[in-house]
Amino acid sequence: MPLKILSLPFLVQEKVLKSMEYVDIFMMSLCSKRAKNCVIRVEVQIPKLWFIMSAKRSRVGIQVDERRVWSLVELEDCSRSRAYCLINHLGDGRRIIKALQEQLQVIFRSKEPHSLKLHVSKLNENLPVFENIKDILVTGKKLESDVLERLLGTYPGLNSLAVDPLVNGNILETSHILRIERMSFLDCGPYGLEILRRFTGRNLELIDAPIRENDIVDIIRKWIANEAYQNLETLIIHTKDRVKINPQLIVNSFPTERYNPAVRPPTFHYDSKIIDRYPDAMNFASGDFCRDVIRGIDGKRASINCLTESVFFVVWN
Repeated sequence: MPLKILSLPFLVQEKVLKSMEYVDIFMMSLCSKRAKNCVIRVEVQIPKLWFIMSAKRSRVGIQVDERRVWSLVELEDCSRSRAYCLINHLGDGRRIIKALQEQLQVIFRSKEPHSLKLHVSKLNENLPVFENIKDILVTGKKLESDVLERLLGTYPGLNSLAVDPLVNGNILETSHILRIERMSFLDCGPYGLEILRRFTGRNLELIDAPIRENDIVDIIRKWIANEAYQNLETLIIHTKDRVKINPQLIVNSFPTERYNPAVRPPTFHYDSKIIDRYPDAMNFASGDFCRDVIRGIDGKRASINCLTESVFFVVWN
């Protein structure tokens, strides 16, 4: 016998709805105006919405913890068994995605701003402009800098940006990307190195970086002299395949101190708050090339851990 939820007292409706899966709440909101109003009154809280525009399908998901995003609505069939709402968009995905965003923002109360994941093939399409986007992840193989700039101009004031494809092109003084405080580049290339040289933000991660010892020494020297990187909290660099760096050359290029347990903890716990990155911890108490440096102007302490293929530079609070 079906339960006539709309005929029940509101407190009972609230208990029933809050025990339902997110996808079931969403489906109920589509049934009628009364059902939608019932869902709105309950004010169901969700952690965070993701809008995901991949090469072959689009979907909306809810981030349920640090590492998992559950599909809520998909615009193309998929083989996974988890329950979700499937919509055949009949070639009009842009309009439907926009309508989905409006519906979800009305029926759910999100605790955090939304995230947007885009494949490079979607950047030249006429996509809707999503609201309340503060973190963007771009996937794919290659990306032109002017296309990336257009995207960042559409979504100013980002908290973080992650770019998987290799970026070709130049960075201008007025580039939107220079205003973002938290970034990662999966295929760094010369573009990522130029970002590093001009970086004024807090957290930066570069993977497959074509970097040499003199570049790293220059960065750390500028931090010590307070000439640049004043806001830096974490810098993580992984070198390009088969490119080795000399840790001894780096740590011998400026005054350093070895780990002293009376001065700082052995482990640096951090959360870069970069999209698709997770909280972690680094050990700065051991290793031949794990040293501290001091910024003269304010006595701020930072730690370096140099390996042959990676460099970790963190600033202690």
